[in-house]
Amino acid sequence: MADRVTAVLGLAGLARRGGNLVVGRDAVREAVRHRSVSLVVLATDAGAALVREMERLAMEAQVPVLRIGTRDRLGKAVGKARVAVSAFTDAGLAEAAQTAAENQSFVRRQV
Repeated sequence: MADRVTAVLGLAGLARRGGNLVVGRDAVREAVRHRSVSLVVLATDAGAALVREMERLAMEAQVPVLRIGTRDRLGKAVGKARVAVSAFTDAGLAEAAQTAAENQSFVRRQV
């Protein structure tokens, strides 16, 4: 089984290809403000100012934040050079990413 970082980044790549992931500070900021995201993903090596800004915006919008992977790995997963922040716009994929990060599994939590 893939490790949790690989699992989450694989879902981010899938979401990107399906048009369900926004990438980059400006796009994520705008999407969070419009309440159209379900999960914000920050690279573990993202800059402190970006982390503070995104965590504040996410908290205000009541959107969870996941810190996982490096900018290089997140970028590679979504077809870009380096990505410090992205956000899932699909609730199902966001939940799967959170589950993968927590449980190293793609199994959805039962409601």
